[in-house]
Amino acid sequence: MWRDNTRAASPPGARGPDTAFVTSVKAILAAGEGQRDLLVKAGMAPTLLEDLAKMVSDFEAASEAARTARRDHIGARADLEVITAELVEQVKLLDGITRYRFGNDPELMAEWKAARQLLGQARNGQAPPTPPAGDVKQAA
Repeated sequence: MWRDNTRAASPPGARGPDTAFVTSVKAILAAGEGQRDLLVKAGMAPTLLEDLAKMVSDFEAASEAARTARRDHIGARADLEVITAELVEQVKLLDGITRYRFGNDPELMAEWKAARQLLGQARNGQAPPTPPAGDVKQAA
């Protein structure tokens, strides 16, 4: 039984969730508890099983924190998309008001056009030009 559990306890990776790994390690711990006296006589440190149980508990806590953070990130991303859509609508409304109010003043309209243009935003439905690689100019 001991040998079968050790084969199943490979660390988690990209191939799947942590649950199989944690379950396998807990099975090894249970088997070790059943053979504690024999293992200590064979040279195992008396506190090894308690230390391993603490590490498993810490691993489970860290895994749960990572899952929670991932869920929070997904939720925050969705919130940002909603807020962005609302802001775009508000800028469109403000654009209409500005064009109505200052449409006869070319200088103010040029400033407004520059102010509402966001870095990386497409202009006239076209993607902004990307600078060639390595073509970085030093600021004066």
